[in-house]
Amino acid sequence: MQRTFQNGRIGLILCATVALAAACGNTAGGAATVTSGAADTATAADAGQGGVTDAGGAAGQDTAAATPGTECKADKDCTSGVCLNGDCGKSCAASVDCEAGFNCSLDAKNRMVCHKPAYADGIGALCGHDGKCADTLKCVGRAYSAQAFCTAQCAADVDCPSNFQCADVPNSGKICIKREFCGECQYDAQCGADRFCTKMTGGNYCTRSCQPGGTDCPRYSACQDVGGKAGYQCVHSAGTCVGEGKQCEPCNTLISGQCGDGSCLQYNHTKETFCAMPCTSSCASGYDCVQVTAAGGKACVPADKKSPKCVNKINNLYEVGAKIDEFAMVGMVDTDGNGDMYDEAPRIIRFADYDEHYSLLLVNVTAVWCTYCQQETKEMTKLLYNYGDSDVFFFQVLFDGAKPGEIMTMPLLKQWQKQLKPAGAVGMDPNRISVPWNTQGGTPLNMLVNAKTGEVLWKQNGYNKAALISAINKYLKVIK
Repeated sequence: MQRTFQNGRIGLILCATVALAAACGNTAGGAATVTSGAADTATAADAGQGGVTDAGGAAGQDTAAATPGTECKADKDCTSGVCLNGDCGKSCAASVDCEAGFNCSLDAKNRMVCHKPAYADGIGALCGHDGKCADTLKCVGRAYSAQAFCTAQCAADVDCPSNFQCADVPNSGKICIKREFCGECQYDAQCGADRFCTKMTGGNYCTRSCQPGGTDCPRYSACQDVGGKAGYQCVHSAGTCVGEGKQCEPCNTLISGQCGDGSCLQYNHTKETFCAMPCTSSCASGYDCVQVTAAGGKACVPADKKSPKCVNKINNLYEVGAKIDEFAMVGMVDTDGNGDMYDEAPRIIRFADYDEHYSLLLVNVTAVWCTYCQQETKEMTKLLYNYGDSDVFFFQVLFDGAKPGEIMTMPLLKQWQKQLKPAGAVGMDPNRISVPWNTQGGTPLNMLVNAKTGEVLWKQNGYNKAALISAINKYLKVIK
């Protein structure tokens, strides 16, 4: 099985997946580029397990303040000790400490302060389908990636919405990026609904609620009781989301400088990220010196070809019985019913678009280079003709281009549509978010997913029409 990585600092020969990534030169119209890519190998060594406690709010902060809006020139002019943009402000631990209409965020001096939101509307809007953003915002991400979004330059968190942080992103400077799982935080509300800001080794990071023994967590994390009101949360198996920049320690591919002179890589099949130190020809035992940039730069990556070892245990997310996180792609749907998507405009397409009207989603993960995939696509319209309008919806995801490792582009998608005339919805996944679903390898991958719950009911690698029809018939009866 090919092993693929994404690099958060410097571009790699092959491109890989991540929410904010530029496709080796491919950019959407008007989109800024953010470097990423993929190496040809990897896995990693055990980073250990650390303890976790509920972070809560920052303690011991001064909440006494002059009335917000009083003019000032320096911190000493304010009873609160906070002069922000010429007005006396107020220190805080969370937005609940602030007056109505004020948020609590880090300012340029790294202080938690109440501030009047002044950022532009539209930060966070998805733009991968057309690369367009309102006013002065810019679209960042791979061309035609459903994860590309509109954002703005910033100096500190106060310049961003409360669920965004101001981060130094490769090739884009300091911009507002959304706090996802393992994003840095100061208090719970910054992480979103049903999520908590949890203290781990080295800092506070966003986590999500989970059920012990379930499959709610990313594959490189585990469901643990972190105590307090947070209860059971997904915790990075390394004990922290960001290490000290040493070989195999976790890192964030979106933020510059976390691996020193090394590279922050992402393993495509698990989405774990880790630091890889530079090399010329050899590495320590258990690591290979692998080329990770088009310019010839090399880094040490774990030599085990079967499974990653930077995280000591990978959970069984995406197997039968698990629930798939919400997925989105840029693609087309035959809206006019003429049996041809070629002239349809690109749009963001989600699983959730079909959860009310269908019982099953037939999710087909495929590639342009795959001959069996082409055959299956040609036959799919006829195969699904025998089912009712609310029974099965075909959701086809193209993760690779004309050869293994080639990033999908709009011309390739158009060619696929014109030649094969697929049913349902067809789109592309240039960030390869769908790759971890294929836990057994082999293309195409077919999955039957309960449209209402997201549960994976059945999986099959390769195309076996009889087995597919049998599974559809079986699970339609179960659901109905």
